[in-house]
Amino acid sequence: ASARIITIAGVEYLDGAIQDVTTRKIAEKERRDAEERWRATFEAVSDCVFVKDIAGRYVLCNRAMSELLGVATSEIIGKTDDDIFGPEVGAAVKASDAEVLTGKDYEGENRLWLRGREYYFHVVKTPMRGSGGGVGGICGVARDITKKRINDARERAMAVVSNYAAAFSSESELLASIIPELADLFGFPSAALLLPAGDDGEAVKVLRFD
Repeated sequence: ASARIITIAGVEYLDGAIQDVTTRKIAEKERRDAEERWRATFEAVSDCVFVKDIAGRYVLCNRAMSELLGVATSEIIGKTDDDIFGPEVGAAVKASDAEVLTGKDYEGENRLWLRGREYYFHVVKTPMRGSGGGVGGICGVARDITKKRINDARERAMAVVSNYAAAFSSESELLASIIPELADLFGFPSAALLLPAGDDGEAVKVLRFD
């Protein structure tokens, strides 16, 4: 509303206009409420959610991501994957980001070492488009699937053990055949190991995990 005081024949009058802004106020409140709900959901999601600009700098990330990295959100914003994970990981991430910046969706599995521990993530990234239709950034979600990978590997290992156990008559033969396959299955390094001589008097060379 706007008003002014005018004087006519010595009498003061209030001259003005009243504008109904109810609709605008309601719209503003609905927008604020929607933003608050979005922010609450964004922060509550257990998956890592992030947004990057076209230069690969993080402009937004949720609490799950900052907790996983063990740093405050403010230490992530403005940085690239090179800054956070190092050049080797950064190069791999930039390759998939480049694909997304051409307008394509990306879905894949990434492996990371964080604070001395190995993690596996299922990652989905999609281009963010501006009002003109051009790609202006990347929105991504990374789900920690490390436990699932371990459980799947354990089940496959049990299947391998069962299959080999039925095929070999001696423990040394079983170990000599099964350990290399288990090392490959779990992705562990291995070293040569000589087992005690078997019934035939010969040492059996097998592999063990380090």
